[in-house]
Amino acid sequence: MTITLRLVTTHDRATPLLWKMVSVNGLKGNKNSHVFLLLDKLKEIVSKDTQVIILADRELGTLNNMKKMKEELNFDYILRIKSNFTVTNKQSIKKSAYEWLNKDSPTCMDDEKLTLQDYPVKKIIVCKEPAMKEMWSLACSLSNITTQTILNLY
Repeated sequence: MTITLRLVTTHDRATPLLWKMVSVNGLKGNKNSHVFLLLDKLKEIVSKDTQVIILADRELGTLNNMKKMKEELNFDYILRIKSNFTVTNKQSIKKSAYEWLNKDSPTCMDDEKLTLQDYPVKKIIVCKEPAMKEMWSLACSLSNITTQTILNLY
């Protein structure tokens, strides 16, 4: 199996930057460690003034991974999270992410908290477009970005 970090351009192209071949034997439960080896390498090679935004699916959308990306690597992220994540809004109302779904348009919540640990996240977006198989729950560490831009990037 190949784990790849790609540069996504504004032209919707994804150019491989770093990759690693790993055996699928023994990969279960260890994939994130291989991904973070690549992310650590990326941190080494990009200049300090370069903004890095990690786009990733639910497999990386965990609280521990968000903390590592933002706090240790200083990378921003747009991560798909599991729909059963607890999201607490500014009024301290706690619901699972899927309970925030508005069927008519994407729900965007600013400066929310995730999980029972109340980890601060700049934006949470919950949506289900007609062409989607499943709803998306996205956590984003950026505050100065529109809902549509987040959806387009992801």
